[in-house]
Amino acid sequence: MGGVPSSNYSRHKALVESMLSTAEARRPGLRVVRMRTSLVFQRSAGSEIHRLFLGRLLPWHLPRFRRIVPRFDGLAFQATDADDVARAYVSAINSDVSGAFNIAADPVLTPDVIAAAVDGRAFPLPRALVRALAAVSYRARLQPTEPGWLDLATETPLMDPACAQRDLGWEPKVAATEALRSVLDGGHPLSECRWRRVGPNRHRIDRPPMHSTFDHQIAAGPHTGAVERVLSAGTP
Repeated sequence: MGGVPSSNYSRHKALVESMLSTAEARRPGLRVVRMRTSLVFQRSAGSEIHRLFLGRLLPWHLPRFRRIVPRFDGLAFQATDADDVARAYVSAINSDVSGAFNIAADPVLTPDVIAAAVDGRAFPLPRALVRALAAVSYRARLQPTEPGWLDLATETPLMDPACAQRDLGWEPKVAATEALRSVLDGGHPLSECRWRRVGPNRHRIDRPPMHSTFDHQIAAGPHTGAVERVLSAGTP
């Protein structure tokens, strides 16, 4: 099936690619666009990402002296702001392109780049030790991230977005480091909320709407009706 064997996420991605190849072979006239995106970050998803990857026991915001990023060979991944990813999808939908497009912003997130972005420091550690700690803590249910995610970050080749830039006219507006900082800033459950006084001793939490510039961009495209039908089919 392909993918990184220890990563469920990677193997599922490879399975979807295989399914698309089968669909293309059976229906030669079908236009298939494969959007291969990096990790997608946005501020409003910070608390959810915290819950999915770190769980309730591990803190999200650390004092500066504790912001240590493990450094070992091969650790590098890519990230893109959610609105930039949405613009790439809109461009693909509103054009006649087909094929695969890599969607990733610069710079590549290495330990040193991450440490500089979060005002921390990179510290060399053996990869085997970091993976062993991840595996033990995962099996002990201290954190929810399987060690396969670490393998994914070290074994997945970096993507070149040149085709998306050339054929879709796509350029990310937000650097990967800014996308990373935004999701970290949004990690607190109330970071996106505002307190509003509604009485002498009462306050209400106003949460911002969960939307993206994607909503506005898609409305202007020629394939709006088809997209709305696809989106509606995926909602309960």
